[in-house]
Amino acid sequence: MPTIHRFAKRIPARTRWLFGLLVATSAVLATTVGFGLGSSTQASGHGTVAHREAGHAEAAPRTFTTTAATTTETQSYSGGRQMAADPTGGYWTVSWLGAIASFGGAPTFGSPSLSGIHLAKPIIGMAATPDGQGYWLVASDGGIFTYGDAKFYGSTGAIHLNQPIIGMAATPDGQGYWLVASDGGVFTFGNAPFHGSLGGSGKTAIGMIVSPAGDGYTLVEMGGTNVVPSLTPVTPSTTTAPPSAAGLVPTGTAPSGATPTTPTTPASTTTTTAPSAAADSAEPSGEGPPGAMAGYTQSYVNDFTGTTLPAGWGAYSGKPGGDPGSQWGAAHVVVSNGMLQLETYQDSAYGGEWVTGGVSQYGESQTYGAYYVRSRVTGPGPTNVELLWPVAPVWPPEIDFNETGGATIGTSATVHWGPGNNQEQHSDETVNMTQWHTWGVIWTPTSITYTVDGVVFGTVTTASEIPNQPMTLDLQQQTWCNSGYACPTSPQSMDIDWVAEYTPS
Repeated sequence: MPTIHRFAKRIPARTRWLFGLLVATSAVLATTVGFGLGSSTQASGHGTVAHREAGHAEAAPRTFTTTAATTTETQSYSGGRQMAADPTGGYWTVSWLGAIASFGGAPTFGSPSLSGIHLAKPIIGMAATPDGQGYWLVASDGGIFTYGDAKFYGSTGAIHLNQPIIGMAATPDGQGYWLVASDGGVFTFGNAPFHGSLGGSGKTAIGMIVSPAGDGYTLVEMGGTNVVPSLTPVTPSTTTAPPSAAGLVPTGTAPSGATPTTPTTPASTTTTTAPSAAADSAEPSGEGPPGAMAGYTQSYVNDFTGTTLPAGWGAYSGKPGGDPGSQWGAAHVVVSNGMLQLETYQDSAYGGEWVTGGVSQYGESQTYGAYYVRSRVTGPGPTNVELLWPVAPVWPPEIDFNETGGATIGTSATVHWGPGNNQEQHSDETVNMTQWHTWGVIWTPTSITYTVDGVVFGTVTTASEIPNQPMTLDLQQQTWCNSGYACPTSPQSMDIDWVAEYTPS
């Protein structure tokens, strides 16, 4: 049984006496301002907020630059690694790209870098849970990532900030956390109390220290000259948008002008395990399509036994929305030997660039249901995604239930919702993607459940995050070679043995 790591985008939440931000410069003079423990009253220009995490993936690439001539957001970011202590011993550091390094035996529970997540804003803070079995990461927009037993209590990712977030700290019991912006504004989440802020004072904060009892905190004020190194990273989009997002259409005959139907509320009886499937040596994966599923009726199954795409499926052709460096080609979709194969290789028809394959099941849509895909990847390079995409020409929503990020070990599942592309993500960091697995998503009005080989590795239960409109199954590959990410060095393929779909009974 693989070790399962669950996470959603949130912040590390336990820095007691550690700075929420480590400043990578020796030319900074700091002063401190204390709050709580009987300190003077305060007036904050920010107050307490409780917004759900806003997504870091975007429909178009964004650039952030850290130079002395840029805005206050870049001045608050030193370009160095941030740090948090493991209460059981050791410590972690995290880079602005979300890469975790552990020291002294501190365990690693996952990271944006390991999951292939490309960030729209840099990671600027980290904190550990009280038992050392999890941590939060926070980006400069206040978006929160959680790993291990760290819980999500809110973020500033969905609101407009006067100044960027530059640090965070957690309550001693791990049931809440504070975020601090570069103007000294303080945001509280969970059971973290508000004691005061520098909001509106005209001062610049560079970090935060929390008292051991959690009944006060100290804001560290910039008292000298900001020294910011020159660094210009570019973050590519990670939105897995099928061609419809870019005005492209599959090569099949997809209906146009489709609008969502009024969703119906099915019975709440569902299963969190895959329906049973029998071993079959004649199948490429050694396992045939599944049969009955409790609480559901099988509405579609396809074993890809022919030599062409089945009716109701269309192949992608064109450039993905928000990813002009990638290319889809219909010839990269092959049905043979009992499999649907999405192939990535350097195609002379496109000047030798890396071209990938993708398909949309435009002929079958439903609101709520269960989907199972038996698949594998042949090697690293392109990201491979199995997802549900809305019928209506409006995005989000999107449900990615198996997204590799170009790796062969580990996968992630993400629901996208809201006009700001908010996201909640879960992952299994250990599964071998080159082996055959059955990936599932069970979508109801009250939950989204992700499974691999019948084992649950993530659940979404927040009603506002769950799509309530017709969606279709899409399978695709994608590259970001121009951005140095998910770029193959040899031909690869995503192999699909079969798909099975269910509607609520």
